[in-house]
Amino acid sequence: MRPSAASCTPWAGNWRRQEFLGRYLDVVEPSGAVEAYRRSLALNEQAGETRGAALATFVLGCALDVRGDHAEAMVLLRRAQQQLESRAEPDRRMAAGVRAAIGAVHGHLGDTDAAIRELQEAVLVLGSVAKGMVSQGSCARRRGNRFGWLPRRDVGPQVELTMTRG
Repeated sequence: MRPSAASCTPWAGNWRRQEFLGRYLDVVEPSGAVEAYRRSLALNEQAGETRGAALATFVLGCALDVRGDHAEAMVLLRRAQQQLESRAEPDRRMAAGVRAAIGAVHGHLGDTDAAIRELQEAVLVLGSVAKGMVSQGSCARRRGNRFGWLPRRDVGPQVELTMTRG
């Protein structure tokens, strides 16, 4: 038996858990995903986690788009894009992901030209980010790391590794 959104209330205090709960509910109970993302957003804002709030806004916008609330989704996605792009160190990769989601919303609203423009811009940015990652991997290999792994700088205090092939 799948847990419902209501049965997962012990998770209520942690914004990351709420985000992961929302991602799970996206698949098994989409109506519950929106509320989990709203809780994640509120908890991120309370904790002063600006990047986390931007990402929660992003996934909330996507969930609302899936639910058919395209106008609210567009507002939230534009906000997430602005938040990610205006950081002291802009998160271009995630902002491009948001831009792709904005393109999808334009498509759902029937504005194919705007959808294509947003999606093309997202692809250009993601391609540029990917080239940078490949270059970083090459530098890491020259420094002796045979796998080309480098710590990512956009994940805050935790360390995440990115592997590139070359």
